[in-house]
Amino acid sequence: MLLFVHILVMQWSDIAAWIVTFFDVYFLLFLIADYRAITLSPVVLTEDKMHVQMGIRSFLELEYSNIEAIRREVTNKKNEGNGGASNRLTSSPHHI
Repeated sequence: MLLFVHILVMQWSDIAAWIVTFFDVYFLLFLIADYRAITLSPVVLTEDKMHVQMGIRSFLELEYSNIEAIRREVTNKKNEGNGGASNRLTSSPHHI
């Protein structure tokens, strides 16, 4: 794909083709780094808050005083419409 875009842009300008290729490679490396950061990022618990790192750019700091309740929720992953994926931290600020 990268080579195709490079050749396509090269028909108009060699310099533009190399610029586009540079940014494509940079973006690819950024995606790889973000994926690694997501898989390796710890959840840090301090005395008064929890810090959750979600990749390179996003994080969540949650003070324990803002937690109303903690409950265990069991779901049937086969019947969920999203394939079992959960986005509890971002979708529901009052229930974690």
